[in-house]
Amino acid sequence: MVSSDVQIALFGGTNSSNAVFGDTWTFDGKHWTDRQDIGPLPRSSHAMAFDMARRAIVLFGGRDVTSTVQRDTWEHTETDPPPPPNGGGGGGVTVVSVSVPSMSVASGDQVAANLSPSQPAPPGTQVELSWALLGNTTHTVISTSPITAGEIAPSIIFTVPVVGGGGGGGGGGGGMMQIFARTVNSAQYASATLHVRPY
Repeated sequence: MVSSDVQIALFGGTNSSNAVFGDTWTFDGKHWTDRQDIGPLPRSSHAMAFDMARRAIVLFGGRDVTSTVQRDTWEHTETDPPPPPNGGGGGGVTVVSVSVPSMSVASGDQVAANLSPSQPAPPGTQVELSWALLGNTTHTVISTSPITAGEIAPSIIFTVPVVGGGGGGGGGGGGMMQIFARTVNSAQYASATLHVRPY
C-alpha cells in the first residue's frame, strides 16, 4: 500500500488461506475503488513507494503464487491532476446530478450518462464514472473522460457492466446497479439507478 498526492493505492497481497492476489484498489478518502489493470503478476511481500517529483507509484519485487522471488519494477504515473495548493478552496466544479435511461438495459449495451455540473466545465475537467450493485459501497471504475471546456450538460457513453453471476454456463445476472459520477479529485459523487435485465 502507498499514498500518493491524490489517493491511497493497494496492490496484491495474501489472505489467511495464503491465496495471492493481483488486484489494485484505490481509496480517495471516502470510497474504495477496484481498478481494472494490466499490471504486475499477483504477488505479496513487495515494496511500494510514491515518487513525488515524478508523480509515480513504484512497485518492486515480492513473491509470486509459488513463493518465487520477483525482482521486477513497475511504475504507474498518476494521471489525475494534483490537488490545488491549500486544498483549492471551494471553487472546483462538481457533478450535481447524473441520469441514465429509466428502462431496462442489458449487460454490454451502450448507454449515455447525462451529467449536470455545478458550473461550466473549466479546461482540464475530467469525469469518472463507476458502478456498484445497489446498496454496495465498493465502486468499480467504468471510465475517466475529459469534458470539453465550457460544457454545461455533458454526456458520457459507457458499456453496461455484467451484473450478477450465472454460473454453470446458464444465463443469469441482472438486477439494480448504481452509476456514480464525480469530477476527478472530488469526493462528491452524484448517482443514478440503472436496471439491468437478466441475460
